[in-house]
Amino acid sequence: MRHNHIRRRSKVKAQGWRAVGELATTGICHRSTSPSPPGRCSTSRRPVWIFAACVLLAAGAWWPGHASDPQPPIPLQVQRPLEMGDWPALLNGLAADPLTNTILRLAVVRALFETGRLPEEQFSWLHCPGPELLSTTDLKQHVGSAHVAETLLELGHLNGAERLAFDSLEMEGETPPVLRTLARLHVVKGLPDAAGIFLSRLQAYPEHCAWAVRFRAGLATNSPAAADPTISRIRANLITRDGIATGLTTERLLRQALESNPENRMAFQFLMAHQLLARRLPYALRTLATSPQTREGPLPRHYAEALLLHRHLHPDISLGALLPRVPPAVAASFQGFKEMMNRTTGSREQLQAQAWRDFGNTYWYYYFFGPLHQPSRLPSPGNS
Repeated sequence: MRHNHIRRRSKVKAQGWRAVGELATTGICHRSTSPSPPGRCSTSRRPVWIFAACVLLAAGAWWPGHASDPQPPIPLQVQRPLEMGDWPALLNGLAADPLTNTILRLAVVRALFETGRLPEEQFSWLHCPGPELLSTTDLKQHVGSAHVAETLLELGHLNGAERLAFDSLEMEGETPPVLRTLARLHVVKGLPDAAGIFLSRLQAYPEHCAWAVRFRAGLATNSPAAADPTISRIRANLITRDGIATGLTTERLLRQALESNPENRMAFQFLMAHQLLARRLPYALRTLATSPQTREGPLPRHYAEALLLHRHLHPDISLGALLPRVPPAVAASFQGFKEMMNRTTGSREQLQAQAWRDFGNTYWYYYFFGPLHQPSRLPSPGNS
C-alpha cells in the first residue's frame, strides 16, 4: 500500500485543486436553479487542501450571495458624485468602505466600468460575497432603487427601468437621479412632452440646471443625443423583447441585453463581473470565449486570473485560443499563488493573512477566501 501511495502521488497532486474547486462549485449549485456547468466532477482530495475545503463549507450559508447589510442612506461623501455621475470622485469617496451595501456595490462596479477599470480592478474593491449587482430584494422602502433604474436604462431595459424609477419617485420622492432617468427614458420612448415635465422639475436643482437646459435645447431641435450622448447608448442597447424586470435574476437581465446587442459593452462587462462574483467559472469563461468584444489582444487582468484558475480546476476542458492571451505577469503571479497554497501547513487564518498580503487584489483571493474576509481585521494588501 505504501508503494501504491508513492506511485500515485503525482496524480493526486495534479487533481488537488480541482477537488477544492468542485467542492466550492457544488456549494453554489445546490442553491441555484441554473443548469449544472459543463465539465466532469472530480472527487479526489489532497490532504494539504482540506483546510480550504473547510473554509468553503463553513461559509456555505454566505455564498454566493448572502443578505446584504440593512440599507442605510447613501454616505454623504458619495451622494453628490453619484448624483452627478462623477465616477472618479465616487471611487475616492468609497476607498475605505467595506462595500456590503447593495447600492454601493453596484455604484463601485458602475464607476469602474465608466472609468474603463472594471476588468482590471474589480477585486481590488470587492473582496467578499454580497448581494447580486442588480438585486432589489434588499432595498428597504426602495432606498437606492433610482440608481438601479438608471443602470437598467443604460443596459437597455426600458420597462424595468421605468417601473423602478416610478417606484423610487413614489417611495423616495423627487431626486435628481430619478428625474434624469425619467427624462431620458421618455425621450427614448418618443414622448418629449413627458420628458419636458421631468426636466422642468430637474431645473429646480442648481447643480443639475445647466444639464437640464442643454437637454431641453436638444429636444427643441430634435437632437437630444447631441446634448446627451447617453441617449445614443440607450437606443443602441434597447432590449428587443423588453419586459418587466421584476423577478428576473441579474444573470438573465444581462443575458437578455447581450442577446439583443452582442456589442453591448456594459452588459458584457457586468455579466463577467457578476459571474466572477458568483464563482461561476465555466460560465464566465464561456461568456469570454463567445463574446465578439474580446477577440484579440492580451486579456484584462481579472479575466486572465479566472482563466488560469479554471484551467487548474478543470484541466480536461479546452480553453482554445484564450490561454496564449494571458499576460506573462499574471501567469507568473499565479505560479506564486500555487506555490503558496501548496506549501502551506498552518491554519486557514494564517494562510488567509498571507494570501491577503500577497494576493489580496486578485480573483484567486476572492474565490478561496472571500467568505472569511473581514476588512476591519486586515491591513491593506501589499500587491497592486
